Formats: sequence, structure tokens, C-alpha cells
Amino acid sequence: MTATFSTPLENIVNSSSLSGAPAVDIMGGAIVFTNTERGRVISTSATAAAITITGDGVRIINQSGALIRSSDFLAPAITGSQFADFIDNYGVISGVVRLGGGNDRYLERTSQSVSLPLNSRTVPHWLNV
Repeated sequence: MTATFSTPLENIVNSSSLSGAPAVDIMGGAIVFTNTERGRVISTSATAAAITITGDGVRIINQSGALIRSSDFLAPAITGSQFADFIDNYGVISGVVRLGGGNDRYLERTSQSVSLPLNSRTVPHWLNV
């Protein structure tokens, strides 16, 4: 079942297992979604990402020990918005990260990610590894 977050400026902390197609849908602006070390966000569909973002200025923090996983190795794990998205990864992201059309930023702070092709439609994007 999809968990949907649409309240602007909301700070969400996940320490459970969420699954669905998508597992998490972030629609509100300036939302911070933190996936803690016990958090698991898993897609149940090869066509839907584990996390989809449509809101403006969303930040995803995947802490050490946390998992964001697509249903298939080459399926999307995170699908970004047309706005500036910020992905800050300390944990494991298994699947493709599709950044949207905004001025996005992806910080890879670990070497644990299983599959991480970054797809972006426009530039500039920032990738820090």
C-alpha cells in the first residue's frame, strides 16, 4: 500500500517496512523524508519506483543500514520530480535513480549501493560520490 505525503514542510521519519507501487509518494513541497537504519522502502512493481517525488524541493535521506529497493535490478528505485530534488544516501539504494527535470543533487556517502545508474533529463545536476 502506498504511503502518500502531501503536507508542505513535513518531516517524515520511516523506521518500518513500506512496500507498494510506489511504496512512497511524496507530493508536498519541501518535505524531508528520512529512511532510518531500520527503514525499508520496497517497490512491488517493475514499472513503479519505490519512491516517487512530484513535490518541489524534496529531500530524501537514506541513513546507514537503510534500504530503498526497486523490484528489479534495472527498475526505478527513486523517480524524481520536475523540480530540484536532493537525495542524500548513506545506506543502500538498489535500482535506478531517475532524477527529474530540476536542479537535482545526489550525494553518495557509501559504497554499499547495489545498482545506481543515474538518469536525468536535463542539466544541471550534481553528483557527489
